[in-house]
Parts: sequence; structure tokens; C-alpha cells
Amino acid sequence: MSNCTQKLRHHIEVLLRRDAAKRSQAVDERALRRRVDDYYLPMFRWTTEVVEAVQKKQGGIKRCVCIGLSCPQGGGKTTTSMYMQNALSLMGKKCAVMSLDDVYWKYEQQMALAKANPDNPLLQYRGNPGTIDVAFLMTLIQQCKTSTGEIVLPRYDKSKHNGRGDRAPLSEWDRKQGPLDVLRLEGWCMGFQAIDDSCSKLSEHMKVVNMELRVFDKIYKELDGLILLKIDDLDWIYEWREQPEQLLREANKPAMTPNEVRDFVDRFMPAYKTYLKELYIDPKHSSSYLATVPRLVFSITADREPAAKPVEFNFTSEALKDYTRGDSEPIRYFFRFKAEPMERYQKLEKVGEGTYGVVYKAKDRVTGEVIALKKIRLEAEDEGIPSTAIREISLLKELQHCNIVRLYNIVHTDRKLTLVFEYLDQDLKKYLDVCEKGLEKPILKSFLYQLLRGIAYCHQHRVLHRNGNENADYHALVNSDLKPQNLLINREGELKLGDFGLARAFGIPVRSYTHEVVTLWYRAPDVLMGSRKYSTPVDIWSVGCIFAEMANGGPLFAGTSEADQLDRIFRLMGTPTVEIYPAIVDLPDYRRDFPVYPTPDTLAHLVPTLDEDGVDLLEQMLQYDPAKRITAADAMKALLAILRGVRNGSFYGTKVRAPHAMVMICLFQNGSIRQKLRGILRLTFEHSKNLALFVGVYKSVLAVLRAHQQHALGQHVATDIGKPGAHWHAAVAGGVGGYLIWGRYSGVNYQIIMYLMSRALISLVRVLADKGYQPFAQHRFKHVYPLLATVVWAGIMWLYENEPDTLHPSLLKSMQFLYDESCHWKDGIVDFLPSPATTAVFLLTWLWT
Repeated sequence: MSNCTQKLRHHIEVLLRRDAAKRSQAVDERALRRRVDDYYLPMFRWTTEVVEAVQKKQGGIKRCVCIGLSCPQGGGKTTTSMYMQNALSLMGKKCAVMSLDDVYWKYEQQMALAKANPDNPLLQYRGNPGTIDVAFLMTLIQQCKTSTGEIVLPRYDKSKHNGRGDRAPLSEWDRKQGPLDVLRLEGWCMGFQAIDDSCSKLSEHMKVVNMELRVFDKIYKELDGLILLKIDDLDWIYEWREQPEQLLREANKPAMTPNEVRDFVDRFMPAYKTYLKELYIDPKHSSSYLATVPRLVFSITADREPAAKPVEFNFTSEALKDYTRGDSEPIRYFFRFKAEPMERYQKLEKVGEGTYGVVYKAKDRVTGEVIALKKIRLEAEDEGIPSTAIREISLLKELQHCNIVRLYNIVHTDRKLTLVFEYLDQDLKKYLDVCEKGLEKPILKSFLYQLLRGIAYCHQHRVLHRNGNENADYHALVNSDLKPQNLLINREGELKLGDFGLARAFGIPVRSYTHEVVTLWYRAPDVLMGSRKYSTPVDIWSVGCIFAEMANGGPLFAGTSEADQLDRIFRLMGTPTVEIYPAIVDLPDYRRDFPVYPTPDTLAHLVPTLDEDGVDLLEQMLQYDPAKRITAADAMKALLAILRGVRNGSFYGTKVRAPHAMVMICLFQNGSIRQKLRGILRLTFEHSKNLALFVGVYKSVLAVLRAHQQHALGQHVATDIGKPGAHWHAAVAGGVGGYLIWGRYSGVNYQIIMYLMSRALISLVRVLADKGYQPFAQHRFKHVYPLLATVVWAGIMWLYENEPDTLHPSLLKSMQFLYDESCHWKDGIVDFLPSPATTAVFLLTWLWT
């Protein structure tokens, strides 16, 4: 490492420690080093290389380079800019920082804008595009780029006029001496680009903001580079804005209340929801000018720490190679953990044993949290820590994802290395052992989606779930071999990839890998035939095998040796030919005398419990030719398409009760009556699965409610749905929980709250029934059944289709029941035919839309 980099690292560490001391906070050494090495240093080196590249393009003529910084409010952009300014100054670069917050309209102009848009809450206060003086900003940018004398940069006083703010007087503006090397231009809406409002569903308020945003293109044409701090959850913004206000309140200083903070962030949330998605996509998929600007993207966590190494677009920085995870890098990352004594952890029980050591369930004596201790054996290692353990630690600290097991800490002694992981209750293998007939469909789809999401994240970050040749010369990361034993599950139904001791990063060109590591049953046929040059498709084959095992309850290809494994695959899928897999003849272990088995038209016979769409997805995973296997990202899209019913859709031509359908749309969709009608027609009839699910849920909930009614009247009748009211609580939870998830709240906690509320409602109804009052038995409540059934259908269908991986387990069983009912009743809707008048209105509406 160069003296320059060492000096810079030390300088930034001093700044971080100083700021922590000011806040009276303890320094987390691991987080500090990670922030320096994975965040500030790569950002600085990338910036300096962009500056050098721009000046080289100008024939060596020095000119100011403008670098944009986009980060949501509270994400640390101001601190980041300050540190970068310090670092650039330390290296002899003149740098100025200007924020979009400093060029808001003056107070008088703000008031005029608010008066001109009295009904638009987005323009009543400063903040959104439209409240920024872009012409003034363009003048300042030109001044910074061309001036060799004193440069004056404005400041905005947000405390003036009762918090509305106003531009500070000239005497308070910052002054810099030109010429500048770098101008850092930051803002929460930096990079936002106007969209075509003619083909989008912008509200009237957002249309004004969208129009004002078009002038931002002038700013973007001045940028020589863009640094993007990317987040995964918009709720983090509320938390980040609340944190400083809470500190002020604790110090008895003027501060916003939690409600005021939420109202404040709510003003900007429509813009985030409208433009962030477009900003986060790969620039190659965009045709705008901004997409051609060099870009460096950092994914950050809720703690504002880097979640992974940065990703570059439109520019390749030679300096950033210093920060890739090469063979020597894991050792440096190994020492980023805070040293903790082994006495901190209390062993509870031994839960497993692997190639490299033993796994214990344990308890953290400090936090009380249950954790997993993975003890690595060092006795056989003459050189100390095994390279496999070093790679595992390095990778786990780089891969921060909700479907990847989290590594908390390590404890290193002379003869032992202990990894402290989050604890998950069981693995998928144990879960399948008690499900001999396979998983219920909603659980299967949820697990498959989470597995694909974790795999896609790994592949995006160039990580294979297979061991690599130890001599491979491309920089390496670590992961696991894919099998049910290495897929961990917790009580909340979350599935995570674990056991990262056998993985290897991949790059381009593809390197050679050993084929002697993957569990036999999940090994791809190209690997079984000796292929040593493979990439992500080998993981997809394993996912396909796991997918089928979850559906059937047992392994798909349970071979006893490599030869037997290949034979079992060929027997069930047919012997591959050159036409199917052209490169097969080049594999080292390929034999022309392989037994010839016929190729079936479909793999449906292998997974009888899967429907047509599920079989189709499995077939795309289990392709002999690796080049033809579906990618993890595309498989996720296909699975979501199946859940939403957008494949093989057709109109059944069956009628339903239009008034009750409109009730659902009135509850769940904004817009005019015509828009609501169009919505319910499209939602219900456009795709066959939606119609089937609607009919099944509709009839199922009616059956449950009627059984409950007759129970209240003392008319006990035999039904095939269990005790009266058995699924009532889950139905109510699904309906109301779906409404909340559709709207403002999306946390699982709200589903649990709705579940408890519905149980309380059931208890109340039964108490009233015992006292002789039967509300659902009275004539005036006769329309409650179809109406409530429609509401429940809306909530359940939205949850089931749009949030398959976040469903609380308490709803899954009921959804499985309702979904199964849909299969029985999708063609038996004659019991619910509407009146002729309703039918006429419904058909006219269909033609009208």
C-alpha cells in the first residue's frame, strides 16, 4: 500500500474518531475500518482518477471537475462531502462543496410559489424540485469552473421565518480561492429525472414537480461524474431524520416531534417513490445523457455503512483494483472485527458438525441474543488460520443481504477460530423431513423466491456457490455449496444462505474450478462430466433440484456415485445429444457410449404437484446446456409473474357480482369511478389465475361465514372446512392486513397486529352469540358475506402476489387453504350468478373500458 494511501487512511480515521468523540460515542473499530476501506478510500481514489481522466482529455489543461453526489436525506451526504473535501485538500486538490439545499428560492419567491399552487402540499415548503433556483445554480457552477479568483458560494439559513428559511446574507457565504480542481455538488434529489407523465400514473401534485424537474437536465450536463449512495428501504429515511431530533429532545433543545418528522419526510416521499427506481437501474438501460456520465454506486445499510464494494459504470478506475478482494485482501479484512473474549458467549447445545469444525447454539451474555458459534479447527494447519476460513470471513462481511446469514464477530485464540453467526432455528433439510409430501404451495413459492433473491445477489456481486481451484488467479470471494442443509430458516419464515466455507468468486474470463466439492445430488451434469470452466448456471441447476425437492418432499436425483448420478439424470430427463448441448463432446468425462434414454416432452412427471407454470420454470433451470439455463434474476421475475397470474392468462367469460367487486376497488384504488371499474375488470378477468383465486376465496369465505352463522343459530351442519370459524381469523387478518400493506405500512408487525385484532373480534362475536345476539344471522346483514369475501380476497390476493417473501407464517396456511379451494371452484361459479341487470352493467363496463 502506498504512503499516500496510508496517510489518507490515517487522516480519515482521525476525522471519524474526532467526530465520535464529539458525540460521546464509543468507536467500533470494525465499523470504522470498514467505512474507511470500503467507502471513503474507494470514493476518493475514484474521484481523483475521474479528475485525472477529464484533465487528460483536455490535453493536460487543468479545469474544475464537477462530481455529483446523490443520497437520500439523513444518509450522510453532508459528512461524506466534508470528509472528501478534507481528503482532497490533504492531497493538494482544491475542492468546493455546494448543496442543492443552498440554492432554494428566496423566502419571497417561496411564498409566491406556494400561493400559485395553494392545493399542492409538495410546493408549500422548500425541498422538492420546483423550489430550487436552477438558473442561479447554473451561474454558480460556471463561476466555479472558470474563475481563477475568489469564488463565493451561497448558504441557506433554514431557521429564518419560523423554519421556512431564506438565503443567508452575502457576508455569511463561503469563499474559495480559484481555480478549483473539484466541485462536489450534492443533493437528495441529485440524479432525479423527469418521466413521461403521459404514460405514467402521476398525481396532479406530482405532475407539477415532474415538470419542474425537467430543467435539472441542465445541471446534469455539467457533471463529469456521479456518486450514488443507494438504499434498500425508504423507511430508513424516517429513522435517519428522527435520530438527530431525538438527540435534541433529550438535550432539552428545540426539536421536531416524531409526528412532525414524519410529516416532514412525507413531503419528499412521493418524489422518492417516483424517481429512485429509475435512478437505481443499470445506466445501460437508460437513454438519457445522465446515463452516459461516469458513475460510482455504493449500497449502504440502515446504519449508513457500506453493504458491498462499489460498482462502477461508464468508467473503470485502475485505483479501485486495490480494493477488490484478491488473495491477500481477506487477511486485512479478518482484523476488522472487535476483539471479544470467548467468555462472552455461553454454549447451549451442539447443533452440527462440518468439514472444518463444530457448530453450537449459544447465548450472548451481553445482549441476551441467541447466536450460533462455528468453531474452526486449526490443529491441522501449520500456517495458522485456514485459507477457507479467511475467505469465508471476507465474503460474509462483504455480502450484506436479508437472505444471507449474518456474521456478527469472530474470536481467535492460538488453536481455535470461532465465528459468531446469527442463529436460525433449522435448515431446509430438517424442514423437508417433516413434510414428506412436499411443501405447501405458498411456503414453497416463498422459499424459492427468497433462495433466488439471495442467489441473484451473490451472482450480482460475482460470487459462485461452488468451491474454486485454489490456484485460480482472479480475485476470490467465498460462498457455500447449494443444498437444503445449507439453507437456514428462522421462525419468521425467512430463508438464508449459510455455510460459506466452500465458495469462490468468479470473473471474466471464466476460470477453472474443481468439480470435487458439490454435494452429489445437486451437482450439475456438466460438472459431473468433468467441466472445470463453469459459472453461475451451476447454481441454477442446484436451485432447480432444490425446487423439485421442496415440491416432492424428497430429492429429485439421489445418486450414490458420480456415474449413478448421471445415469439417474439421464433416465428421468433423457440422454443429452449434441443438438441439445453442443459443447458436451468437449467435456473430459463425456462418453459416446452413454446409455440412450428417450427425452420426455415435459418434466411434469417429475413434479406432479406443480402446475404448468411451475414445471415450465423448473425446465428452464434444469437445462443440460449451461448457456440455456435461466439466470437467477430472470427466474425471480418468472416466479413473480406466476404469483401475479400474468402467464397463460385467458378470460373465462364467467360473471361475478359487480357491486361487490366495486366495493373492493373503492377500498383499494384511488381515481375516478371509471378508473375503479377498469381496475376491477382488469384485475379480476385479465388473467385466469386471478379469476380462479377470486372465485375460490369468494366461495371459501362465504362457506366459513355461513358455517359461523349457523353455529350461532345452533344449527350445526357438517362442512368440509373444519370447525366453524376455523379460517375466519386468518381471513380477517388477510383482508385488513392486505389493506395496510397496500397503503402506508408494510411491516410484518402490522400483520401480527391484525391477526390479534381478528382473534379478539371472533371472541366478541362468540360472546354475543352466547348471550342470544346473532349479528350475522339477521336479515339486514345478509349482504355482509359477499362484501366481506371480496375485501378478504383483495387483501389476500395482493399479499400473495406482491409480497410472497414477507408473508407472516400465520397467514400462509389459510392462504394455502383458500388457494386450493380456487382450484376446486374456478369453474363452479354458477352459485354466484348475478342478476340480469347487474350482468348488463358489468358487460357494458367491460366494453367501455
